[in-house]
Amino acid sequence: MSKTNKINHAETSPKFFIDKECKWFFKGTEIKRHPMVCLFSRYLRLNDVGQYFITTPYEKEQVIVEDVPFKITTIWTKGEKDDAVIYLQTNVGDELTLNSNKQIRFLNNKINYGIIPYVTVRDNIEAYFTRSCALDLFDLCNYHEIDNTCCFGFWSDKEFFAIESIKDNNN
Repeated sequence: MSKTNKINHAETSPKFFIDKECKWFFKGTEIKRHPMVCLFSRYLRLNDVGQYFITTPYEKEQVIVEDVPFKITTIWTKGEKDDAVIYLQTNVGDELTLNSNKQIRFLNNKINYGIIPYVTVRDNIEAYFTRSCALDLFDLCNYHEIDNTCCFGFWSDKEFFAIESIKDNNN
């Protein structure tokens, strides 16, 4: 095979990578400028088969994501108990209200046997809660009677979120 027929794997492999800590990399080098990460995150899309892409009107680049691309870095509440509303902010500045439109799920961490909450941020793209934010969320939990059953969970935006269906994390 001649030199011109060889495939350059560096050119065919994805240019973008997001690790488990939500650090963004371009061609193997960490993107340390936070405004650049925020800019790229606005164009991040998830397709129907679970692949991530940065899609602009001019270009479409695949992004390899080790877990999820975002993490919840700030959590705050307004109100108390069943009148509480929980607000979240991601590492790229997305702010959201935890309500019925936001899907939240809980996974078991097989390494430390902890619980990791994940929430849908936008367009089926998820964020995991940092350890401190997860602990803040669990501090809001209590036992409540729902449909004659005692459930453990928290209230936000007049909806009760039960922490009951915890699935194993295969990672």
